[in-house]
Amino acid sequence: CARHLRDADRLGKSDPYCVVTVGEIQCETVVVWNTLNPLWNRRFEVDYEPGTAVNFEIWDKEAVGFFNSDDTLGKATLEAEAFYPYGFIGELQLEGGLDDSTLRVMIVCATDHEVYRVDGGGWRLVRRVSPSDELHPAKDHLKGESEYGEFDLDPEKDATFTRKFDEEDYDEMLFATGTGERWMIATRNDVAAAANNEPRNISAYSGKCGAYKSVWQNMHDAESGPWIAPVDAFDAGSAASTGAIH
Repeated sequence: CARHLRDADRLGKSDPYCVVTVGEIQCETVVVWNTLNPLWNRRFEVDYEPGTAVNFEIWDKEAVGFFNSDDTLGKATLEAEAFYPYGFIGELQLEGGLDDSTLRVMIVCATDHEVYRVDGGGWRLVRRVSPSDELHPAKDHLKGESEYGEFDLDPEKDATFTRKFDEEDYDEMLFATGTGERWMIATRNDVAAAANNEPRNISAYSGKCGAYKSVWQNMHDAESGPWIAPVDAFDAGSAASTGAIH
């Protein structure tokens, strides 16, 4: 979406659309007619070459005619180091627009692994632990304050790492096995508010239809993080198919 675009039309307001360019690849949103605050809500998937910048340019669609051409309303560039490999969510100042003209974008860096497409996709990998009986060594209670290991986008890589995500913009968390066979989704607020032996909401789970509640363990005065599972924590260790995911 964009905000506070320049009004380039003599009658009515601008009719903006956005062109996204990644190397030789170019994608274009639909036109949103007669607005200075368009919401496109479009997603594009491209094969990305690391190091390539992403360019955005917003145009005002003109009526079809021999003397008419689309007018630029502003452009912005996001360099590779700003989003790869962690991704990016935020607002970009539009060069050539008004002083307060901005474009809000989200870039997700992912492989073609199916876990990135769970429940419609859009997930950003932040934490991974090598296959073992051990849980994550992080001690931040899933606040995203810990940082260790070497980050890798491969969800099945034999590696243990986490990156900081405490200042990122998100409202849901996906907990999944490396293969993506088992997964569950909970809201950020439910995870943050998790208390010891207290039922919390699970928005979705690969082994069950619909939302429900399960009891998690989380002692905030302990160093270990919350014990999150799709079943009650005291039952989580009884079966490998329903054990703790974090």
